[in-house]
Formats: sequence, structure tokens, C-alpha cells
Amino acid sequence: MNFPPSDLYYLAPGFPPAALTADVIKNILAKHNVAAASSLRKADLIELFNDKIAKQRKNILITREENYTDQNGADQNGHERESEDEHDGQNFVVDDDDFEIPYYLTPNFLPTVLSVSALRSILFTHNISVAGVKTKNDLIELFSTKIAPNRLHFLDIEDKEDGELGT
Repeated sequence: MNFPPSDLYYLAPGFPPAALTADVIKNILAKHNVAAASSLRKADLIELFNDKIAKQRKNILITREENYTDQNGADQNGHERESEDEHDGQNFVVDDDDFEIPYYLTPNFLPTVLSVSALRSILFTHNISVAGVKTKNDLIELFSTKIAPNRLHFLDIEDKEDGELGT
């Protein structure tokens, strides 16, 4: 399965930046050297994210892959190794068609970056009750105990729903 490196989860095709907290969006913008005034509202940060990060998604991933290959994928003569380039044990994704899974089901995804409404939505999508849950930490705990350990199960269900049984 292909997906962006875990630290670039927000570059997954169709990733909803509104699911992130304002502080996380600010950190992502800073990571990519995009200046953002501290007074910007979340809606303005999302617009900036879409304009400066999401629109540059392929370029960011290509640059990341090239930098990784330069550092780790070349032999002493400068020739690329024949094995697949990997980062953190994950294949790089550049084309939208290569991305096959929801961003929150990628390995090592941290639910702490999500807003309360995004966490609720994900849990609801997987039929996990949030009745009686009062805090973001409780939602994160539900995600960590119900979604994360069952990631492969959810991926298998999605493949079957998409008609990719092939067996």
C-alpha cells in the first residue's frame, strides 16, 4: 500500500485541513517556511494551507523523495539502488491514484493533531459510539484503542467495499 511518509500525512489526496487544529496548521505552515500571522483565524490558515501547501503537494513529495534518495538511495558511484526507495518503512506516493487509504489509517498517524469534530466524525464513520465522551483526550483514547489497532481490518473492509476482492 502506498501513502505519504507519516510526517507528511496532510499531503494525502483529499486530506481535509479543517480536521486539524489551528496550532497544527500553523506548525505545518512553519515547517514549509510559509509565514502566517499569529492573528490569523482558522479559516484563514486553511486558505493559506490550501494555497501554499496543498497546491504544492506533488512538488513537496517529489522533493522529499529526491532528498531521501540522495541521502539514502544511491550507491558510492551515485547510482540509485535497485530496491524500492522507502522512508520510515513506507513507500513514497506522488500520484493521487497511488494513494489508497484514508489519511488517519496510515501507520503512525497521531490523532492528537485532529480537531474534536474530526475525531468524532472518524469514530462515527467506523460505528464507534462517542456517547458520554466529554473531552478530546477521551476521543483520542477511543481512536487509539478502537481505530489504530484495527487499521488493517478497516483497510480490508474498504478494499472489499471498493470491489477489489480479486480472489
